[in-house]
Amino acid sequence: MSRLFLALYQSIAAHARQDLNVVVISATTTPVCARLLADLGVLFVGVYCPLKTIMARRNAQPDSMYVKGDGILTLV
Repeated sequence: MSRLFLALYQSIAAHARQDLNVVVISATTTPVCARLLADLGVLFVGVYCPLKTIMARRNAQPDSMYVKGDGILTLV
């Protein structure tokens, strides 16, 4: 797990331990994440859909903060 994601999950846990309700939208959930949050009564909800569907929904929002496109990176 990268240091960035570890810091993210540690931050989530720290906020939750302060009795704050935390909602996180993340494309990744790992066993390390689950262990860090295990004692906090976490509810993991998985929503699975094709990348094309996600990108179509993002592109349909005129005020979206996301860059428009198909979401597929082509490395050259």
